[in-house]
Amino acid sequence: MKNIIVGLIGIFISLYTLLIGLNILFVQTQKNELEKQVSRIVKNTLENEYQKGEDSFVEQMLVQELVEVLSTERSRLEIEVQGIDLEKGFLSVKVTKHVEMLNGREKTIMVEKTAIMERDYFSSIEFSSS
Repeated sequence: MKNIIVGLIGIFISLYTLLIGLNILFVQTQKNELEKQVSRIVKNTLENEYQKGEDSFVEQMLVQELVEVLSTERSRLEIEVQGIDLEKGFLSVKVTKHVEMLNGREKTIMVEKTAIMERDYFSSIEFSSS
């Protein structure tokens, strides 16, 4: 009887350890995927050519693409565009993803990305010869 109880306790500890390990792996995988996707989307958005004054349009397109790529049934997103200036080539976004883990608890993963793109200033400078 003593061996059965010790065996059951050992099985319970093994299963609990396995569940903890799977949760850690799940969260780390979600965080890596979130960082990779947000970086890609921010970079692609900033590289597109937009006209001056289209900041609100770009913000809407960015949020729409983030929602399309990152939303799942078991998560919800909060997207905050912290700064956008197309003329200077600056875009900063904060994405918070609330994910339901394997054990039913909710975990919050937050990623902040800022992209700065150098514009070709020499193309707009006029040279004159004297």
